[in-house]
Amino acid sequence: MPSAADLAKATLRRLAAGQREPTPANYARAWAHELGNTEVAEAAAPVAGVSAAQWAALFERLLRGLDRNGRHWTAARKKDSLQRVLDANRS
Repeated sequence: MPSAADLAKATLRRLAAGQREPTPANYARAWAHELGNTEVAEAAAPVAGVSAAQWAALFERLLRGLDRNGRHWTAARKKDSLQRVLDANRS
């Protein structure tokens, strides 16, 4: 698995190649694509006009993903990653 620095560089290259602004949502999608996780990339799409039912479905999918076993994702790493996302996106 590549280092976080290598993933960050590749993510920035992906944004530049696609001529996308480095917004948090675009960066999250590009990062997920670099990791090969297109489901997360789709979940990182802009959220303007999202209904309560859509939020509920997103959280259900997120929680199912946390329960799933991943090769490089321990339970502690999943929880830490989720906490960092929540802390960074309080608004």
